[in-house]
Amino acid sequence: MSKIKNSVGARWDDLAGAAYQIVEESIREFLTDDDTYERRDDEIYVLCFGNADKAEAEAITESIVREIKTRIADETSDLNIRVNHTVASLAWDDLERDDVTIADAIAEELRTISESAEAATAAWRRHILRNAQVRYAPMWSPASRVVSVHRVLLDEETGAGALKRMAGLSAADELMATLFDLDCLIIGRSIKKLHQLLQGGGKAQLLVPVNFNLLTDKQSRDRYLNLCRGIPDPYKRYLLFELHSIPAGTPTSRMIEIALALQAHASGIVVEVPATGVQVSDFAATAISGISANFGVLSQKLPEAGAVLTRLAAIATTSKLKFFLHGVDTIGLSELAIRAHVDLMDGRAIALTTDELKSAYRWKPQ
Repeated sequence: MSKIKNSVGARWDDLAGAAYQIVEESIREFLTDDDTYERRDDEIYVLCFGNADKAEAEAITESIVREIKTRIADETSDLNIRVNHTVASLAWDDLERDDVTIADAIAEELRTISESAEAATAAWRRHILRNAQVRYAPMWSPASRVVSVHRVLLDEETGAGALKRMAGLSAADELMATLFDLDCLIIGRSIKKLHQLLQGGGKAQLLVPVNFNLLTDKQSRDRYLNLCRGIPDPYKRYLLFELHSIPAGTPTSRMIEIALALQAHASGIVVEVPATGVQVSDFAATAISGISANFGVLSQKLPEAGAVLTRLAAIATTSKLKFFLHGVDTIGLSELAIRAHVDLMDGRAIALTTDELKSAYRWKPQ
């Protein structure tokens, strides 16, 4: 409950009664006759699942947390409600103590685990934000045989890899807060590199990733857009934003809405799409100027992947959108992409990622 208190701040005294009622109603909604729960002081609720493994318990708990956050957000008109939770499996031997009840033993164990996880999460977050490195992947145009766009990405070891390790310990809220900080770090360092390149007489466009889920939260979106307002206007024509991690089933109208919010700060918005595609025809004549896909996450083998690429490229062409392809790591993949008429591609078959931006240059495959 401490996270909820911190989220609503000075409004807690007025909200407390409703908040505890919302929490208990949300818990009861998802528990079965095999389960039980108990409130321990003002800070913690203990839920005991009698017939669920840890993965099932985690899924149920996540559903409860989502329900609590939604209902309290509706109550307070605040979309940034945070709820802390921990799930652990306890052996029966751990509970056979004469000095405490079962609920006390569970609460004690969960509190210890929660405190340890919070400390580890905070340490990982500090480590990631202090050490994360930004790198640039040259993107090649088969039509012009020129590299003029660089995709911005986190270094695998200091950024993306460390983030995966943190994810195993962190609550979803803590992870999203770190992802937001990293997106801010990426745009900040990218603008600095772009400034250095332009000062030296060079020119290049940057494809800057933005986590779609962060921008669906109004508070996070406002903070990110406020950061973008600090970008010098002449530099914005060198920027493309790429919306990624879009949940399956997201309406295209929602994607267009988010793209529209970013439009004033870049020369175009690119939307990452799944292999199954989306109704990209709806993107025509909107703030969205391109779609992207990642070969690294396409599960199909080469012939099938080629068909997927051809279909996506054709859809992009029909809708007058550019098609960006990531993860082209072999010559075979690059040949498939060329035949599919992909507009821009990156990957190890094109060029290795680099710490520095380069001005536009010509390149052709061997």
